[in-house]
Amino acid sequence: MNVTRTGHLRIGVRYLPGAAEAVRIRIAAADGGEADKYSPAFLLQAVPALKTPPSLILPRGLFQPDRAAEIVHLDAVDQQVKMGFCVERGVDYERVSFTLV
Repeated sequence: MNVTRTGHLRIGVRYLPGAAEAVRIRIAAADGGEADKYSPAFLLQAVPALKTPPSLILPRGLFQPDRAAEIVHLDAVDQQVKMGFCVERGVDYERVSFTLV
């Protein structure tokens, strides 16, 4: 959602394939220091019929290629992942590929 210079409100809706699960993500520190705080994210499950692998929806600016991260599911199960590449950028989000570590 944004407002143009002429004052018109523009709202966009984007369909993203896969069942979405709310998760928290924390990016590992690059220099072995303290990791970032947890941020909200969505985990999109794979859609085999569309040949779409699982991906993460992150707040814009959080993505860092080849960076390790920790995903925490609502049931408190942790997963270690490595971010791959940015699949898509929105106004306030980035959809990224990942692999389990």
